[in-house]
Amino acid sequence: MSKKLLQIIIDHREHKLKELLDQKKDIIQYESKQLDIADVIVSNEVILE
Repeated sequence: MSKKLLQIIIDHREHKLKELLDQKKDIIQYESKQLDIADVIVSNEVILE
C-alpha cells in the first residue's frame, strides 16, 4: 500500500512547525510562504490559524 503525500503551505514564520514537519518528509511536503490569511493552508477550502 502506498502512502499519499500531503502537500501544504505554511507561513514562513512558523519555524517550530517546519522543524516538526521536516521529520515527516515521507508523508508531508510543505512550501513556506509569507501568508496574510492563515498559518497553514491545506487546500482552497481548508486553512488553519
